[in-house]
Amino acid sequence: MILELATVTAKILAPLAIAQLGKLSSTLPVTKQRTVRPTVPFLQSVAKWLESQGVAGCTLSAAWQFWVGMSDYAEACRKSNEPHAELAYWFNVDPFRLTEEQQVGMRENLHRMQCQETIQKGDYSATDYTAVYNLFLAAYGDEDLARKMQTKAAEMYVEQCTKQGKR
Repeated sequence: MILELATVTAKILAPLAIAQLGKLSSTLPVTKQRTVRPTVPFLQSVAKWLESQGVAGCTLSAAWQFWVGMSDYAEACRKSNEPHAELAYWFNVDPFRLTEEQQVGMRENLHRMQCQETIQKGDYSATDYTAVYNLFLAAYGDEDLARKMQTKAAEMYVEQCTKQGKR
């Protein structure tokens, strides 16, 4: 990335800048709206870092503009790469080596994979018979299996209620 401030031009690697700003901003207070407000010491640190990268005479205003610009850039990068990151995580593949059709196919199977993982982890209420039905149907697309699991869940629910003296 080429940074131009007033009459100074410097070449700064965006990943390096974002990492450095992340370190520096980790000490900033978080507002009720879950945002951060830059402080004078923070901006001084940013200006000092920019100067170490070749931006001579960096002002607090320039440091603030750099921070805002890089924050916007980082957010745009996060959003544009989120679908690829999900495919990489869930399917353990390099999404940039996939065809468009393969990416769409994997994305269409993502919810099913997430439901299967929920089942494998046992991270659901085994007595919520409606949720169990929906989960198994979404995970496997098998109506008979979903009904079977719903019946088991209903039986467990009745047994639980009976033990607790509920009706």
